[in-house]
Amino acid sequence: MAVGAFIAGSLAQSNPLLAALKVNNAVFISMLSVGGFTLLTAAVGCTAAAAKNEFLACLYGFFSLTIMLVFLALGAAVLIINGILAV
Repeated sequence: MAVGAFIAGSLAQSNPLLAALKVNNAVFISMLSVGGFTLLTAAVGCTAAAAKNEFLACLYGFFSLTIMLVFLALGAAVLIINGILAV
């Protein structure tokens, strides 16, 4: 998922729709940030499983929930920009 976010972020630079809306740099930076955060979350999850640490497991759950909400918001933003989901 993190690699997919990195690839989607790099493709946002050359997307004509995002360039016309002048949000291609914002999408690029947000996708790279989310990809990096996903990698950090995966590292915390692996560490929590290896160490059997309950605090790290709770931290991993919180980060996973945060990532889910961010991707949900990004998906809704794409639908709103494309005019599929009218607000």
